Amino acid sequence: MKLSDLAVAIYDVLRARVPAKRPELAYSELVERLPAPFNKVEPDSATLANALGELVRACRAKGLPAISAMVVRHRDRVPGPGYYPAAHPDEAKDMAKAMIAWAVEVEKVRSTTYPAEIE
Repeated sequence: MKLSDLAVAIYDVLRARVPAKRPELAYSELVERLPAPFNKVEPDSATLANALGELVRACRAKGLPAISAMVVRHRDRVPGPGYYPAAHPDEAKDMAKAMIAWAVEVEKVRSTTYPAEIE
């Protein structure tokens, strides 16, 4: 699976944060840490959401927890609404189940060492 350049840049930033007890990163913090020109992407853009979705699919293909689970909204520290259908499609229609699935996923992410390349 060939990842976009943005997804690769995001992966590099996120991979460096795990394993860790508190690897969560707000969308805006993620964008600030990306190299140019990707650090100009809007934190709430479809472009960023699509790249995070690419990482969900790449992680699933490798049998890894979805590294995108660690990217959260600044205010409430949970993923944006696009995360759930991408990472947990079976639970996405029931927010309580989706939140539980995300919490389990992020716990797995915290203890996972990801390979240098995911594609």
